[in-house]
Amino acid sequence: MKNLFTFLAIFFSLAFGSLIGQPLNDDIGFATVIPHTDGWTSANAAYTTIGATADMNAASCWNTSPNYNVWFRFQATGTSARITVKRGGVYGTIARINAAIWQVDGTTQVACKTYVNDYDEVIIQSLNLVSGNWYYLSVDNNYSGYRGTFSLQMNTSVDYDYYEGAIEIPHTDGWTSANAVYTTIGATPDKNAASCWNTSPNYN
Repeated sequence: MKNLFTFLAIFFSLAFGSLIGQPLNDDIGFATVIPHTDGWTSANAAYTTIGATADMNAASCWNTSPNYNVWFRFQATGTSARITVKRGGVYGTIARINAAIWQVDGTTQVACKTYVNDYDEVIIQSLNLVSGNWYYLSVDNNYSGYRGTFSLQMNTSVDYDYYEGAIEIPHTDGWTSANAVYTTIGATPDKNAASCWNTSPNYN
């Protein structure tokens, strides 16, 4: 009888071991529904790429094939979304984050974002959603050593990476911002380059 139990344990380990620990949203057909609600935040470290497998496509800006991508979907309540894949401390252990927003077919890309530095949070944004339509979000990471947990935050307006989210500053003599309060790290181009610039808009 002991040998039978040993055999069964080995059999089930070999047959189903690869399934143990796989995230429920490992495949697009089991995407986790999240709200398109301003300020919504998941529980800390609620999601993971640990144990996940690849499906569908890599987004255009990713530096890897889909490796461990997991899936979310949301129904747009307006035209804009800003989704932060949060990491570090209580938010999670994932690194080298890749993210993309897709139309409901799961293959037509709406927006793409990738890390700049290994341990960056990644903010992915879109201005061109259609209210009432469903969209997918995929989150992946580069190389197996960077798999880990993460959190999500949803906002319904874009930030100052886009012209439409420009930060208002005062036209006040002597006004100075806080030190190093703004950044171009992770920013994307929009609108035009100015006439005296020696580059296209890259990270404006």
